[in-house]
Amino acid sequence: MKKYLYSSFLLIILFLMTSCATALDRASQAVEEGNYDQALIEYDAALAEELSGEDKFAALTGRAWVYNQQGKTTDALADYATALTVTNDDGAPAGDIRSVYRSRI
Repeated sequence: MKKYLYSSFLLIILFLMTSCATALDRASQAVEEGNYDQALIEYDAALAEELSGEDKFAALTGRAWVYNQQGKTTDALADYATALTVTNDDGAPAGDIRSVYRSRI
């Protein structure tokens, strides 16, 4: 009985640890399929969890890209700006911010 409970506990922990990455994977898949509304749902789900810096950066910049594709430039800029705070490499989001501003002109 103890082995069963311990195994069940480990499976639950493993599931909880991978749920964020799964949401990011589902978001990427939705983007590839052109389903931007579903991608936003998945990015929001990922960002609701506690993410590593790299995963948070990926979720923020991914969601910002989707927002920009939908013409929601204010939301895109906000996510890109937040992404700047979670990474030491500010080149990518800074370049993305510039491209969003250029698309508004």
